Amino acid sequence: MPLLRAITRWRAFTLIELLVVIAIIAILIGLLLPAVQKVREAAARMQSSNNVKQMSLALHSCNDSQNSLPPSFGYFPGTNDGTGNGGGSPQPAHRGSLHFHILPYLEQTNLWKSVPSGDSWYSYTPVKNFISPADPNYGTGIGPNTGRPVATYASNQFVFSPGSGVGSLNDDWNQSSARNIANAMPDGTSNTIVFVERYGSCAGCDGLWTESNPGQCSNDFQGSFIRRVNLPQFSPSAAACDTSRPQGHGAGGIIVGLGDGSVRLVGSGITQATWSAALYPNDGTPLGSNW
Repeated sequence: MPLLRAITRWRAFTLIELLVVIAIIAILIGLLLPAVQKVREAAARMQSSNNVKQMSLALHSCNDSQNSLPPSFGYFPGTNDGTGNGGGSPQPAHRGSLHFHILPYLEQTNLWKSVPSGDSWYSYTPVKNFISPADPNYGTGIGPNTGRPVATYASNQFVFSPGSGVGSLNDDWNQSSARNIANAMPDGTSNTIVFVERYGSCAGCDGLWTESNPGQCSNDFQGSFIRRVNLPQFSPSAAACDTSRPQGHGAGGIIVGLGDGSVRLVGSGITQATWSAALYPNDGTPLGSNW
């Protein structure tokens, strides 16, 4: 009996020992959390890169099929045939954003075919390919301000709406300015940005891939394209988000898709001259060493 009591006392933890064990566990968790966070960020960045890759390749598939790239927003392929705008409800819609026009090449043919009334505005379905898991507003892919589906990747209007000036959009309701990929990027497909990351929601504005009128929100943000060459922000807070600039989803850089289908991470050291040269498809300016 005395032996059993001795064994029982030896196996028990004192309060001090228990506190030491808890402290050690807390320290280990504190050391582990940053590593886990880095793994999560790397996985999110990889998924975002893959999304941009698929969208960039979808452009090539679209070009092969239609012998033309889609416009930033407009009728595609072809021009207004009198339907839509109150003149009918064709399915699939005849007019829409570039994001809408590449849906069939992202294995989203059923969604593309289901949108009625001649305009992609009537789509209410989030698309996984258009949403980065690294975006702080990722959620369900629905904009908190409009209740409509957002895109966390914007197309480059200088490529898809050629002839447009900064802050303007060349496409109108009746025609498309889309061109073949062979002549859309004279500076070279490997030197021209076609897609760029940005926040799905910024400063109270939702970046809608279904929208055609960016004037409904400040600084042209609401459309699914960028029309300015302002330098990007790198993982800004919601309060510091600037709707006139694209936003990288991580502090390490901003993911862009190029015209040749490749993807790269552009670092925060990018200069305005190099960034502008990468957005303009035909200015003849070589990319700087900071590219």
